[in-house]
Formats: sequence, C-alpha cells, structure tokens
Amino acid sequence: MKIAGVFLLAIGFEGLVTAQYWYSVLFIPLGVFVAMLPIRIRTGVCIACQGPLQRDQAICPACGAPQM
Repeated sequence: MKIAGVFLLAIGFEGLVTAQYWYSVLFIPLGVFVAMLPIRIRTGVCIACQGPLQRDQAICPACGAPQM
C-alpha cells in the first residue's frame, strides 16, 4: 500500500509539472490517503519460532517472543 501511495503521489506531481491540474487534484489526496492506510498482516505463526498462534495473541506461548 505504501508503494501504491508513492506512485499515486508521483502521478499527481507529474500533473503539476505538465499543467494537467486535474491529475494533481485527483491523485495527490488519493496518494496521501493510500500511503497513510495502516498495514497489518496476520500470519497465525510466531515471528521467532514459527509456532502456531491464536487470534490476537500478543506473546508466543512456546518461546515467549512478543509479536509486532
């Protein structure tokens, strides 16, 4: 999502340079919005030991590693 936001911002800035201002009006706010969306990936396994985790479990029961 962050990369997509950067591409959208680049399209918006290109609209400023080429005097096609509707690109800027459309893509700059869209790029900022997309770039600020939170990214949360849930795999269901521990980062350190690859042990299985329950949903919303913050600490691995097998190795005690905190999950980010």
